[in-house]
Amino acid sequence: MRTEMDVMAAQGRLNAQAELKSLSARQTDSAVVSYPPGYITGLGLTIDEHGQIVVAIGAANVAGRSITQTAAHTFDGTEWLTPRVTDKFYYVYVTPERTYYIDAVEPELVDSYFDYYHPVQSSARNIGKMFVAIDNSFAIATLRGSAQRGYVSLSMTNIDNTSEPKFLGDVEVNSILVEFLAPTVGTGWAGLGTSSNVWVKVNVDGLITYTATDPAWDQGRGGWYYENDRYVAWLRKDLSGDYLYKHFMPTVQSAEVLFTERLPIGDWDMDATTSVNVSYDLDRPSILRSITAWVRNDADGEIGVLGQSPIVGGVMQVYISSVNLTTISLYRVPGGSFDTIDYDSTSFNRGYVVFEYAVL
Repeated sequence: MRTEMDVMAAQGRLNAQAELKSLSARQTDSAVVSYPPGYITGLGLTIDEHGQIVVAIGAANVAGRSITQTAAHTFDGTEWLTPRVTDKFYYVYVTPERTYYIDAVEPELVDSYFDYYHPVQSSARNIGKMFVAIDNSFAIATLRGSAQRGYVSLSMTNIDNTSEPKFLGDVEVNSILVEFLAPTVGTGWAGLGTSSNVWVKVNVDGLITYTATDPAWDQGRGGWYYENDRYVAWLRKDLSGDYLYKHFMPTVQSAEVLFTERLPIGDWDMDATTSVNVSYDLDRPSILRSITAWVRNDADGEIGVLGQSPIVGGVMQVYISSVNLTTISLYRVPGGSFDTIDYDSTSFNRGYVVFEYAVL
């Protein structure tokens, strides 16, 4: 059934895109086009320059009826089904009559409609989640809609440094599209131990959580899951509690989940010093699958690849000498090809160590 629905949804998207172009001057519904159950496109929530909630143009199947919103709709305050309270989450709903509601009541999954609906106003489909801040201003949390199995389109900030990441974009979780319309942080980081593997998971409510519990590939759902949470990324919490080695999860099943790091060697006056240590952080060396490194001369015009460097008199001139739990050690042979003034500059990154490792 899901495969059939995916096909229907894909066809519905094509129909909807053509329909929205042709209906720019009209406000019409089910008599024009029929969308498959669970279908939704557009209807995203934003905040305008006056701080008001706006629903974008779009189309959806709402409780079996096809609706088309051909112009942006700005909320006027009449949509509230419950008193508005600060520091609280609320849910946004749309009815088959294209009426919008805001309520604190969480939506519930309706199998026959393939999405989440208001448990009392049973024909009202959930299209988003919002937050009322202490100062009474609005913030958009997530957008809900149906999605193709396994779909993910996320970006991550601070991916190349050790700062806290934020996530933006959308991901399918248990047949529900969860969209992060603004850069969103995760919760649970403080409760995890240092020097540990950490997973990033998302639930259908748009909550991003850090966890130490390993996922498994779920073929039926087309992603990495533990119970009902989809895992979207992996990283390390280092000894200082920083966010290290950030990676998105692969979108296909594999025998091992492999990631690659490239670490700068930093200063190494090879003319004066025979060896250098490069620090790294994994829970055990046995998960390493490959290591290589390369060094460059001061003119940045020649490199030597460790393991493929010149061999003089049967002796490798520079190589990886040892690997332990925290360091990868590089060594150059005294009096050899790299023990020269061509490799003595400092305040200069000498090259890189590259290693591949398995987290599952």
